[in-house]
Amino acid sequence: MRLFPLVSFPVLAVLSGCSVQRPEATRQDLALLDAPGLPNLQARLSTQSAVPFSDVPFMRMAARETGKPLLEVMGFEEKLPPLGGSGTYRIGPGDQLAFGDGQTLTVRGDGQVRHPDFGTLRASGRSLSDLQALVDSRALDRGMPRRAIRIAEYNAQGISIGGNVAAPIAAPITANPMTLNRALMLAGGVTSVQEDLAVVSLFRDGTLYQIPFQSSSALMERIVLQSGDSVYVGSILDLGATE
Repeated sequence: MRLFPLVSFPVLAVLSGCSVQRPEATRQDLALLDAPGLPNLQARLSTQSAVPFSDVPFMRMAARETGKPLLEVMGFEEKLPPLGGSGTYRIGPGDQLAFGDGQTLTVRGDGQVRHPDFGTLRASGRSLSDLQALVDSRALDRGMPRRAIRIAEYNAQGISIGGNVAAPIAAPITANPMTLNRALMLAGGVTSVQEDLAVVSLFRDGTLYQIPFQSSSALMERIVLQSGDSVYVGSILDLGATE
């Protein structure tokens, strides 16, 4: 639903004797983004129609008078993804595992690594603690000292973020949860868009979620990104989030 001021732009123009043309906001060139994982999100957003730029000053007036956020006055309806933690990190192909004996092994495409002392180990799908327990068990069976394991490089899982941010990036998912708030900071924050018009779009498993950029940091911290998520920051004028 779209809400308009009581006196619209064309009516004011007629009363003042001026002729009026309503310019439409031009769409951002989404093709300029080259961060991996964004094509599906770009295609989804490109089907939405633009919001008339000339409506904005009057909607801002209405927002000030009502004390409501501008996007709410414009009829924007946020759609939040599920909130909460992402759970324990699961090792995957491409991750590098560092053993206490100096061995650094890359998880193969079949999900396994081969250690000279412990043989073939299935690492993919396990948590680090699960893999450590397996290695400890084999070390005990073979009468060898315990070898601590850590993840030296996270390469198996990642997210991408682009649009009106300072530095579009593809970032790995690590043992430290990647929240939406943290991802936006890693990308350098919003640029070239007025923050009260900015919309953060999140594309996950075929579903598009949209959140006002000016949402509280507490809410943004509760949105934990998952591997394969694509995030795009744009203006409601370009994304056409208002129907």
